[in-house]
Amino acid sequence: MFFMKTKHGLEIDLVIERPGLKTALIEIKSSDNIREEDIKLLIKLSKDIPGSEAFCFSLDKTSKIFNNVNSLYWKKGLEEIGL
Repeated sequence: MFFMKTKHGLEIDLVIERPGLKTALIEIKSSDNIREEDIKLLIKLSKDIPGSEAFCFSLDKTSKIFNNVNSLYWKKGLEEIGL
């Protein structure tokens, strides 16, 4: 587990390498209503990282998908990635 920051200052809160699975890129938000605008940087970065799967974990209990990012309630998100 680690976080990532690009040379341009863009960040991913948590990166988890999972043996036999895609690397999980996770953005953590405290919002209870996630919108696409909230995770636009994760959407962009995840497209540039081959072999990855992107998630947003938050307090929003409604599961959503924005482009290639799965937005999940944090407890469900942990189950989804196998923790």
